[in-house]
Amino acid sequence: QNYTDAEGVLLQGFLSLPPPDSSSSSENSNTAPLPAVIILHDSSGPDTYEQQRATLLAHSYGYVGFVADIFGLLTVKPAADAPWSESGAFVSQFTNNATLFTQRIQAAVDYVRALDEVDETKVGMIGYCLGGTGIVHYLNMYGEVGSDGSDVPLAGVVAFHPSLSNGVGPGPFGSPSGKIDIPSLFLTGGADFLTGPQAMAKLEEDMKIGSSDDTGTEIISSTPWETVRYAKIVHAFSNWFNETGPQAMAKLEEDMKIGSSDDTGTEIISSTPWETVRYAKIVHAFSNWFNEGGYDERVDARSWHSMTTFLEEEFGFGLSDYSSSLDSPEEQVEKVNYTDSMDGDHLLTGYVSLPEGMAEGEVLPVVIILPHAMDMDGPDRYEQQRATQVASDVGYIGFVADIYSHDLKDTPALELEELYHSNTTKYLSRIRAAVDHVKTMEGVDGDKIAVIGFGFGGSGA
Repeated sequence: QNYTDAEGVLLQGFLSLPPPDSSSSSENSNTAPLPAVIILHDSSGPDTYEQQRATLLAHSYGYVGFVADIFGLLTVKPAADAPWSESGAFVSQFTNNATLFTQRIQAAVDYVRALDEVDETKVGMIGYCLGGTGIVHYLNMYGEVGSDGSDVPLAGVVAFHPSLSNGVGPGPFGSPSGKIDIPSLFLTGGADFLTGPQAMAKLEEDMKIGSSDDTGTEIISSTPWETVRYAKIVHAFSNWFNETGPQAMAKLEEDMKIGSSDDTGTEIISSTPWETVRYAKIVHAFSNWFNEGGYDERVDARSWHSMTTFLEEEFGFGLSDYSSSLDSPEEQVEKVNYTDSMDGDHLLTGYVSLPEGMAEGEVLPVVIILPHAMDMDGPDRYEQQRATQVASDVGYIGFVADIYSHDLKDTPALELEELYHSNTTKYLSRIRAAVDHVKTMEGVDGDKIAVIGFGFGGSGA
């Protein structure tokens, strides 16, 4: 599909339409305009990889997929095996020129919005590597409604492993020209040298920029955004939780890397997978299956899932089902007593929820829930309802652990929370007691036990 930018430069994109009756959403039909997803390519240009992504979006999700062209059809690009000194210089004419970069992106947006097959109110955009960098440029320049000359903002944008190496101070990533009204998702790698902590901190601060009230007080933006980081995946190191501070998060992430040592004493980084996710107020090329050295199938699948669920929400599909699944259910649990053998058989009271229709002799995974707070009767209704959700929605056994409910008779809850925060040995002993008890329960698969925690319980996990 040929089209032009504002200066008349010839561009060539690639369009993928859903086959007849392939729409994945009941709200979609081939006779009605469809949501569209624009794909911004990486530094190799709009090639087979992005075309396959567009085809996936069209055939598997019922969207219109469109691969944008940033470089230009007649532009002479460096050879595939060109040294970085040459290919990097070529790419920098876009990364260092936000005006040119966003001009090419806007040309694709305007073209897609005008397609008969497209619902212009449901246009999203995703970008890989160089394209992810373009997403950030676009948010800075056209993130505010109306700034691109249209009253219809993009429904949402997703940046996969963008380069933010110049994200702090002078350089191509200045501050946004206004507040950002476009919901955004950023998916980055935990070992990505192009997404450092300062760059990510600046990105998150930029996403918070809102308007000012009549007194001049700045109002933090209410536009939803998310950042996700995947462990040990190359092309990003970042500070995700401002509440806990960069030092605390850096320590947490370093702790997650701790592994064993080989025979020579050389430390081996832990192979255990981890993720950190941050939700706002409210490395590299890991997703490219042609990248033999950096492709990661697991992270590709998880990031693709994050993107598709994000776009479904922003396009307005599946929200009613999603919301209904989060309605607090009536707790359906059974109280069980057990003890902490490491603490003189201290009495504990937990709650178990079994999936309806669980067959005799059936063995299932179990999710242990560490509570945030306690009332006088032990873990409160919130955790009991979560256990019920685990059983009813997922089909696992839900078990609410007890940390200190029987101590509440003698000690206020806040004092107990402080006690357990300062006494890791006792806290871990309580958690281990729950794990040991669950392993003895009938119907539990002892090899498939997970522990989750909310608030104070999250600290325990």
